[in-house]
Amino acid sequence: MSQVPAGVADIGWVTPSTCALMDARRVPVPADPARASPGPRHVRGRAHCGWSAAGHDDLPDSPGLPAAPAPASAVSVQPTGAGNLPVLYIDDNAVNTLLMEAMFERLPGLSLVCETDPRAGLALALAQPPALLLVDIQMPDLDGYALLRLLRANPATRDVPAIAVSANAMPQDLVRGRAAGFVDYLTKPLEMDRLQQALQAVLPGWQAPD
Repeated sequence: MSQVPAGVADIGWVTPSTCALMDARRVPVPADPARASPGPRHVRGRAHCGWSAAGHDDLPDSPGLPAAPAPASAVSVQPTGAGNLPVLYIDDNAVNTLLMEAMFERLPGLSLVCETDPRAGLALALAQPPALLLVDIQMPDLDGYALLRLLRANPATRDVPAIAVSANAMPQDLVRGRAAGFVDYLTKPLEMDRLQQALQAVLPGWQAPD
């Protein structure tokens, strides 16, 4: 049986399938996710990336929220392949983003960008609205609900569908997520079949692999 990487067991992602994905990908999971490299990461391989990191000058101010941090470095990537749909995943836990990347590498036709700073993720979404947003709920300073409200308040991202991805899996959590405006609510541990089902429903132009 695959060894569970340090830092994974506490966040609700441990399943045989996720461990197998990480083994196959040989992902170097940090013992302390907080020490992972900052800034957006872009999945390469079959799910190619096609985004450029944005600055934070256009980040909307919100009462009670800290100022957005300066980006660690400018990031430029190769153009997205023809027909690839951009998906932005915002989650403050680096292990979660590594596992999502491993899943998306098996989903051709999609380009995944991961951001562990929710305010940087907001700026990125406003600069280049994706076809879909995947948003963690429990994040410091700016949780998933506050982030969704800011996205809906901006014309650039008002109509971009957003799916919640959270370890909060009680029935009331799912009801609250739907009421807040998330088109779907995925609970951790996340299985590939459930992810594909949600993506297929929200992205009618994308065909899930057999």
